[in-house]
Amino acid sequence: CTSGTYSAEGSSGCLDCLPGEHSASNEASECVKCEQGKYSDIAKSSECQGCLPGQYQDSVGQDACKICGKGKYSSSAASASCTDCEGGYFAASAEQSKCDICVIGK
Repeated sequence: CTSGTYSAEGSSGCLDCLPGEHSASNEASECVKCEQGKYSDIAKSSECQGCLPGQYQDSVGQDACKICGKGKYSSSAASASCTDCEGGYFAASAEQSKCDICVIGK
């Protein structure tokens, strides 16, 4: 079998890994679920991709990332959660990689 596929014991052929899973080995006997902070949106994936900054994934085996909502951010790739903006900072829109400082008087 090629990467992105697997063959279970006693199987007569190779099967594709589903979205949210991957197999990097040519001799895989099962697919591995993508870990938190990562996803795979296609079948037959040989690796999972990290969520972009401003996004997160808090579950395993997913085919997409979630978006950090207003008032939250994630600054690094492959985040498993978003962080609340600290006092004096804000995120006016969703999918932010950082919070902006509040302007004096506002």
